[in-house]
This record gives sequence, C-alpha cells and structure tokens, in this order.
Amino acid sequence: MNKRKKLLFLLLSSSYGGLEIHSVDFCKWMSERGWNINLLCATGSAVMSNAVEKKIKIYNIEKPKKYFDINKVRKALKLLETIKPDILFVSDNNDLNFAVLLKKFYNSGLKLVYILHMQIGVSKKDLYHRFIFRNIDKWVVPLQYLKLQTLQRTTIEEKKIEIIRHSSDVEKLLNTQVDKTEARKIFNLPYEGFVIGMNARIDRQKNQHIVIETLYKIISGSDKKIFFLMLGRPTMNEGKEYYDYIINFIREKKLDNYVVIKDYLEDISCFYKAIDALIVPTRTETYGQNTIEAVIYGVPVIGTDSGGTKEILQDVDSTLLYNPENKDDLSGKILLLQDKYDYYKEKFLKASKYFSDLYSKERECANYEELIEKL
Repeated sequence: MNKRKKLLFLLLSSSYGGLEIHSVDFCKWMSERGWNINLLCATGSAVMSNAVEKKIKIYNIEKPKKYFDINKVRKALKLLETIKPDILFVSDNNDLNFAVLLKKFYNSGLKLVYILHMQIGVSKKDLYHRFIFRNIDKWVVPLQYLKLQTLQRTTIEEKKIEIIRHSSDVEKLLNTQVDKTEARKIFNLPYEGFVIGMNARIDRQKNQHIVIETLYKIISGSDKKIFFLMLGRPTMNEGKEYYDYIINFIREKKLDNYVVIKDYLEDISCFYKAIDALIVPTRTETYGQNTIEAVIYGVPVIGTDSGGTKEILQDVDSTLLYNPENKDDLSGKILLLQDKYDYYKEKFLKASKYFSDLYSKERECANYEELIEKL
C-alpha cells in the first residue's frame, strides 16, 4: 500500500455531533495506520479541541461564510502550500463550496472526496450544484438507498459513487467492565424494569416526544414497568422550546420516575449496558450509528420503517420496525418486544459478531485505502 499520498480533511463546523465525531475519528484512525493526514478546522471550534486531544495534526482558520468567501479561501490556500495535499476529504455539505474553490485555485491535481452524512432532501440539479458536483472526484455514501437518492437528486455520475459504511471502534466500544447492575445504578433505574433508551440531540426532528407520549399511554392504562432513558442535550443555537415541552409533559403526567434524561457520556458502554432496547424514532434517520452500536452490543432495536434504520436492520430483523406516523404501531412494537424479549435478544446477539466485522474501523479504513489507490 502506497501511503505517500498526503491527505487533508476539511471540517469547518462549529458543532460536535455524529458527523463531526466520525470525521475526527476517521482522521485519527488513518493516522494510526500510517497515513500523513491533516485536519483543517475552524479556530476555537469543538472539532479543533477534540482533534488536539486525539493528537491529530491540525491547521485552523476563522470560520468562513458558506458561499464564495474568497478572503478565507486565500488564507486557506497559503496553508495548502505548506501541507501540499494530494486528496481533500469533506464530510459537511456546508463546506463543499469552500472545498471546491480550494480545489480550483490550488491547481495541482488535488482530488476531492465527499463523504455523505445527510440525506439529500430536494433535487439539486441547478447550474450551481452542477458546478459543485463536477469538481467532486469521489462521492462516498454509507448505504445503498443513499446511492439511489444521489442518482435521483443530483448530477453525480454513478461511476463516482462508492459505498463505504461509517464504522465504530468496536474494540473500544466493547471494552467495558460495567455490568447491568452497576449501569442501572448510574442512571438511577430499577434493575427489574424494562428500559428503552435513546441517544440523540434533543430536537423535534428526533421525536423524543413521541416516545414519551407513547410511554405515558402504555403505563397509564396498565401496570407495565417501562422506563425511558434519554441521552442528549438540546440542539445548539435553536432555543429550548422543544426541551421545555418535554420537561413540562413529564411533570404534568407525573412521569418523573419513568423518564431519565442525562447528558452525553464519554463512555457510551454504560448506556448500552443499562438498556433492554434502543429506540430510533426519527421519521427518516440518514444512517444510525446508534443502531449499529446497539446491534454490536446485542441490544434489540425498535425503529422507524424508513431510511438508514430500515436498511441496517434488514440484516437482523424487520419485525420491530414501525410506521413513524402511527403511535399505536410504536406502542405495539414496544409491548411485542417486552413480551418476546428472549427471542429478539437471541437474534440480536447472533447478529453482533457479523456487525462487529461489517462496521469495524479496520474495514472502513481498508475500504478508503482502496478508494485512495483509485485516485
């Protein structure tokens, strides 16, 4: 494997969610495999601080405007003269305009690889997007349905599209000494209760309210002991109205003993050890890293019958998928899983080894190394 090619990852986001976490991890993993990779990020961003912590080689500039920020492009070009990259990776669509301008003005055969993390909501076949897409050398998607979506809604040529699944650090994920008893104590959850969990930013698009409203309907009409563990925090810079609605609903319906809300954890293993099932209620989840992690842990997953959740779980079991518009359907799936838990637990445990290989960082990095050789 020729690892003399220099790689540069452009990530100018001021957030630090799944996209940013995976991108920073990717840089770390490729560096550990011997690649000369640098990260160009926004000054003072969470991406920058986390990259420094992971000992990734970084360069930084002030965050540019989304479109045609020529002054910032000039500053970045000076950095590129120092770095001399052969391949530029981008994972945030907000950075594509900046990346294409860098490629055009750098003028040294720089190859541009875009790693898709978000669905393409509308058709993008206008003149501006044709210009952007024409300058992308490889378009990477993690799932087949996103390849079809790309072909339907963009002008990207099929020969440019590669399917490479986003992965997890499986060894790190499973390297935990915490057991169920200890994990439940951490979250103040009863050992005997049936716990469903969710790990996502607290946002209307993520539909935490649907799970809580459904939970209220189940326990108010029965003696079921079902609990909901929520990890996450409100979406940055988008107000707290949705979060306040959830808190008020919990108080009004006296669900304080049934719903636990905690901030994100550094050690996510405690979360998976504490829950009996993961729930993914997003109307259409683009990918679903949590879904993959849950299966690696052997934790059954209830999810919406759409998007990445549907494609990922077709390799395990699709009978726990529900119509995102139908709360009764969700209620039915929760009760079905609780009633036949041993059956579903066994199926997901059997899928764990397969997922541990399919979604390993080693496989993802090897796939990117093959892509690099093609460029």
